[in-house]
Amino acid sequence: MKTINNPTEQRLRLVSLAGDLVTFIQPGETRTLRDEYFLSAMNQGCLPAGEDKDIDNPVTEIAEDRVAELAEVMHTIILEGGDVLTGSGCPKASILKERFGEHTKEEREAAFDKVQAEQGE
Repeated sequence: MKTINNPTEQRLRLVSLAGDLVTFIQPGETRTLRDEYFLSAMNQGCLPAGEDKDIDNPVTEIAEDRVAELAEVMHTIILEGGDVLTGSGCPKASILKERFGEHTKEEREAAFDKVQAEQGE
């Protein structure tokens, strides 16, 4: 059993892994559900809650040296401009993967924060 919270403003339809069971979770609701609904819930924006939330949603360590390197690559891409940037001005993850390699969302966000701070934004 997993405890989840629906932070969205929509009623979500959760489907089991096998696709044979369906349940709903209301906006703002926290519920304990069978494990087979967990993936469906996470894919729709639900968050782990309860005793196991740290196990189901572990904190990712951020290596500061990698963030600095990623920030340098980002800065270069931003100067190039074009369709390689998202609406917020951050280089797209796929472009960063091509030029930097594998990285986590947390590293990318920290690097973009660093680039913005250096640019005085």
